[in-house]
Amino acid sequence: MTAVTVVMTPRERFNVQKRSLESLFAHTRTPFKLVVVDGGSPPSVARNLRGYERRGLATVVRREHFLAPNEARNLALPHLQGDYVVFVDNDVLFTDGWLEALVESAEESGADIIAPLTCIGHPPHTVVHMAGGDIRFRDGENGRRELVSSHRHMDHPLDDVRGELKREPCDFAEFHCMFVRRSTLEENAPLDEQLKTTREHTDFCLAAAAKGAKIIFEPASCVTYYAPPPLAASDIPFYVHRWNDDWSVESMRHFMAKWDVWFDVEHRRVHWIRKHRELALEPWRRRLQPLLGWNRSHALKSWAERRLIESARRRRAEAAAARSAA
Repeated sequence: MTAVTVVMTPRERFNVQKRSLESLFAHTRTPFKLVVVDGGSPPSVARNLRGYERRGLATVVRREHFLAPNEARNLALPHLQGDYVVFVDNDVLFTDGWLEALVESAEESGADIIAPLTCIGHPPHTVVHMAGGDIRFRDGENGRRELVSSHRHMDHPLDDVRGELKREPCDFAEFHCMFVRRSTLEENAPLDEQLKTTREHTDFCLAAAAKGAKIIFEPASCVTYYAPPPLAASDIPFYVHRWNDDWSVESMRHFMAKWDVWFDVEHRRVHWIRKHRELALEPWRRRLQPLLGWNRSHALKSWAERRLIESARRRRAEAAAARSAA
C-alpha cells in the first residue's frame, strides 16, 4: 500500500495548478497517491485534470461550484491511503526530496503534524513565508483573551536565515503544505467547514495539540506558495468569492466563539481580507479611472464584486438543492 496520500485542493485560483502538478511529479521520488479536489475550475484546467485521471496519476473529485478550503479537504477524506497525508494548495511549487524529508522526519521524530519550510513568491524557494508557526494567548483589553499567531522568519531571504533553521517543535503548520499522520487526521475529522476563509489551519492544529499531537518544523523539506499576482482573468470569479466579506467575518466570529478568544474582526476584514481581495479587480479599476474618474471606477468595481459573489452563491445553493433532492 502507498504510504502517503497527497491531497491537492484549490486555494484562491486555478491557472497555476498545471505548473503545481508538473512540479509535484518532477520533484517527488517517494511513491504517493494523489487526490485532486476540483471545485468549479475553468474548462482548460478541468481538462488537464481529466488527463491526469485517465493516465492513472490522480483521483479527481469534481464539483461544479466553488468550494471553501475545508469543504474541499473533507471531500478527499474517503480516498485516503497509507499512514500519512499531505495537504497542499494548488499553487505550491516543490523542491527535490520535499516529501522524502517529511516522511523521514515523521519516522525519526514521531511527529503527528509537520510544517515544511514554506517560501513565497517568485523566484521560488528564495523568501521565507513560514519556518514553523507560534501561538500564544494573552490577556487583552477588558479582560478578553487574545490569540496571537506568528510565522517564524517571515519575509526574510532564505539565504540570510538558512543557518538558523533546524528541526524543532512549533505550534502550527499551514495548509499551503501540511504533513499529517493519518491517525491524527482521522481523530480530528471532519475539518470544520464553518471556517470558510481563514483560521482553518490554526483551528486544526489547536484541536490536534489539545489531544496530544506533536507538531514540528522540518527545514529539510522546502516548498513555495506561488502567491498572486499575476491573476488570470478566468480566476477572478473564484478569487473574489473566496475572499468575500461574509465568509471572512463568519469564519472569524466562529473561530472566536469556538476557542474563546477575541480579535478585531473589522480591522482584519479591512486591512487583510479586503486588501487581498482587491488584487483581483483593482488593476482593472485603475485602468478605467482615467476614463470614469475615481468615484465611478470604484462604484463599478464594487458592483462587479457583488455580482461575482452573488453568482457563486447561486451556484452553491443550486448544488445544495440538487444534493438534497437526490
